Amino acid sequence: MTVRRLRSSPTAHFMALGAVLFVIERYATPPWSAPRPTIVVSAARVVQLRAAASRGAAAASSEDAAILAQAGDEAILLREALALGIDRDDQSIRGRLTEKMRFLAGGNDDHAATAEETLYHQALALQLDREDPLVRGLLVQKMRLLLKRSAPLDAPDDATLRAYMEEHRERYAVPARIDLHHVFLARHGSADEAAERAARTLRDRLETQHVTAPEAVRLGDPFPAGGCLRAQSARELSRLFGPDFASAVMVLAPRTWSDPIRSAYGMHLVWVDDKTEPGLPSVDAVRSRLAAQWTEERQMEQLQTRMRELRAKYIVRVATGTGDRG
Repeated sequence: MTVRRLRSSPTAHFMALGAVLFVIERYATPPWSAPRPTIVVSAARVVQLRAAASRGAAAASSEDAAILAQAGDEAILLREALALGIDRDDQSIRGRLTEKMRFLAGGNDDHAATAEETLYHQALALQLDREDPLVRGLLVQKMRLLLKRSAPLDAPDDATLRAYMEEHRERYAVPARIDLHHVFLARHGSADEAAERAARTLRDRLETQHVTAPEAVRLGDPFPAGGCLRAQSARELSRLFGPDFASAVMVLAPRTWSDPIRSAYGMHLVWVDDKTEPGLPSVDAVRSRLAAQWTEERQMEQLQTRMRELRAKYIVRVATGTGDRG
């Protein structure tokens, strides 16, 4: 066969293409690479997770995808935990498996006398550590904790904590607070107008006679929470007097008597002694909380990174029948 005929032959083209594909496969895939192991998640486990999420069998596709992802992650973590022998160092897991093995053996005298170590290894041989939901849960939890702490973290310095607090202002912001005195005039029946007139008359007296706030409190009726309140936020005032009272008081100018302000109890004349504007606390004031939450976020990032690596290590599939185990 001439060169020209070879070039035009379909058979020759096919053979050449096959040779190229062989070379690509041979050298593009390292000879030492092995197929990824497969983890099978049982259909029963998916049903359990759906029930735990109270979504039932008719979950939305996005919700169902999240449940399947959770089941796959749990199966991966369980496989890794067993491979590392985490269960062998946990006395609660060993005790659980030992007692379960003793129960399965019928609790007769022969097995009751069997050494715990023997029972434990019998339980492992039967893969009870993979079947018991409590043991599975403990192993997954311990493995997740191990991954979160897979790399040591340096203690955050003040600059890091301050930047973190600024980034999460909504968590740490301190609300405005006020110190106040109030003169309380109790409501008598439904005479709101009379109570308001009496309050305005008293306010004029306090202004003209320059009555101090502590002295003024004694001119009103007794109030259960007292006439002097310190470091009150809008939420605390609302809880004590009602939201309308709180809204009115929080915008008062300091060191002057207010107009009469109505609450659920009656009328009040309010003197704001001092007001602290909202803002962020000092790092020292919330250092332990800042450090704990910063560390938790960094550890969660480590966990997510390690989980991505583990997911790439396995093929996870969901069983289509009850015969599959996972």
